[in-house]
Amino acid sequence: MKAHGAVFALCLICTGFDAPAQDITTVEAGSEMEAIGTTCVALAVFAVSRGQSYFKQALVARSVLNAQAGLPFGADACDVIADIPQIRAWAFPRQPWVIDSSGWLKAVEVAQVVMSGDYYIPPPCLIADSFAPSGSAVPAGKALACEVENLAFYSPVDALDAIALRSTTGGEP
Repeated sequence: MKAHGAVFALCLICTGFDAPAQDITTVEAGSEMEAIGTTCVALAVFAVSRGQSYFKQALVARSVLNAQAGLPFGADACDVIADIPQIRAWAFPRQPWVIDSSGWLKAVEVAQVVMSGDYYIPPPCLIADSFAPSGSAVPAGKALACEVENLAFYSPVDALDAIALRSTTGGEP
């Protein structure tokens, strides 16, 4: 895996590769790479939707995972979150567990639950792969999938068309 600059360094710190952070993150994963992915998803949840509803936090996590799935093989969640404005604006190293330890623990929990598939997100929100503040310009090739509180979630237009077709035909397109 390639290095991701400051984001990658933060993920290494958050996942316990730096002893002081290890006790607070509670990231338990089967591999170092999985732990880094979980931490990067949690960092997105923390930066974008800390203090918001569990549903909104789960949508942020799912969107990061969906965006990751659209990247070339070998890309991970750290590649996705490096482009999130709230994360780009942070001065590193930033320590979310120090800023708000309960908010960080909730973000890690949300990331783990969504990554495990144990949280139901209804379509079309389920296929969202990007988000922006409500009222922002719709990204090219995207359509509004759903809006939760002050955040709009976007999906590829063709994916939303397929969901609409399935709902009107009762099956596969």
